[in-house]
Amino acid sequence: MGPGIGASSGGIFGPDATLLAPATLAFSIWTVIYLGLFGCAVLVWFPDSRSNERRRTGVWPAAMSMLLNMLWITAAMRGIVWATIPLVLAVLASVIMLLERVRGRRAAGPAAAIIVEGTFGLYLGWLLVASAANVMAVVRHGGSNPAGAASQALAVILLLVVIAAAVAASIRYPRVWGIPIAVCWALIWIIRQRTHGALSSPLIAGLAFAGAVAVTLAFVWPLMRGSAPQVRAADGAASLANVPRTGR
Repeated sequence: MGPGIGASSGGIFGPDATLLAPATLAFSIWTVIYLGLFGCAVLVWFPDSRSNERRRTGVWPAAMSMLLNMLWITAAMRGIVWATIPLVLAVLASVIMLLERVRGRRAAGPAAAIIVEGTFGLYLGWLLVASAANVMAVVRHGGSNPAGAASQALAVILLLVVIAAAVAASIRYPRVWGIPIAVCWALIWIIRQRTHGALSSPLIAGLAFAGAVAVTLAFVWPLMRGSAPQVRAADGAASLANVPRTGR
């Protein structure tokens, strides 16, 4: 889930270990996420942070997600593979909890919105794909053939679940632009690895591409529809203004 994990636990998190493992460069997103988490930590100590209900309700889920992420990294590095699935799901749950708590609450300013929604949107989007990849890695650790029919079927099912969850998240959190960006980022690097890596799969690459398109549309379409009524209203007002007026 984090950078530098690919070689741990016998390499089961490596880019060619499973069909849902992205290329190594995909993990560079963690640089942005870690910087955002640092920004969130600093933001809490700004003046008036205690009186800001939005910050106060989000601080504990944020801290929980960081702690659980460290536990995940420890489990992966020490080869405690079975523990990585409940841990990654717990991290995912804590990030969702934070987004639910700040949902509908106005940010104190643009910086706060970018730091919170941006950081945890990227975090959630990445975790949606990472959770599926984590399941595949644990199954691979159990001795399954990464290129076998069973692995192909499981990868398809998990990828469909990820796409559905990402579409639902993009709709539920329409202002959290980090979700579709992170999901599409991860899917693009899965496509890259499945078309250029040692473990190739046109099926998974094609499904990942379709998923990236679906998630993008799920985020963009409501924004387009939201602006359409305003445009029509403006056109209608202009039309009324141009109607000749008759005196009595």
